[in-house]
Amino acid sequence: MAALSFPQFLHRYGIKMLVTSTPDIVPGAIIEKRKRGYFKYGHLQAILGGSDASWEHRLQPANMVYGTVERSLSLKAKASLSEFGVTIGGGLERAKAVSFFLQNVQARILVHRSKMDLIPELFRYRERNRRRWNAELNDTWVADYTYYATQVTISFETEGGVDIQADVAQHVSVSATAAVAWKSKRSFTVTTTDEVPFGFSGWKL
Repeated sequence: MAALSFPQFLHRYGIKMLVTSTPDIVPGAIIEKRKRGYFKYGHLQAILGGSDASWEHRLQPANMVYGTVERSLSLKAKASLSEFGVTIGGGLERAKAVSFFLQNVQARILVHRSKMDLIPELFRYRERNRRRWNAELNDTWVADYTYYATQVTISFETEGGVDIQADVAQHVSVSATAAVAWKSKRSFTVTTTDEVPFGFSGWKL
């Protein structure tokens, strides 16, 4: 089965890609759209209250695609790279392009809350705090689901027989729970990358 292109994948499942992603972007996050894309603004807990336990979330199979999703990027003039929970801080000078092959996409969801519960709470908050809503929250997004590629294979395009592993291996950073395995001199696989989401789906305030 041919790999599904990343734009097709996002469109098919209504996923919006995060430009800058961190582990604290979880369901309930407030996301702001700027010129460059989507960024975290805050979290609903800060405005609706509730204990940390009431905002608990869990990771589960996304049940959306059986196969591989591919994203390719040019590395022209790029000194570093940060995608899908993988950061490469250097050594890219001899690489022309990179492809990411995503497998086992999973989604994080709220355990005790749902859109059906949250919307009435937000309507009541808006009526009580109209000025703050208009100034800070209007036209932002609420993340209902956050998405993770729990296995990513990264493959580089180079000229000739360049050994990219020798160039970049020491510059690769992943989360403490992730594992890196080089498959060849030009590709490696990262598993258990389930801390930093690459995208979200949700609704607009």
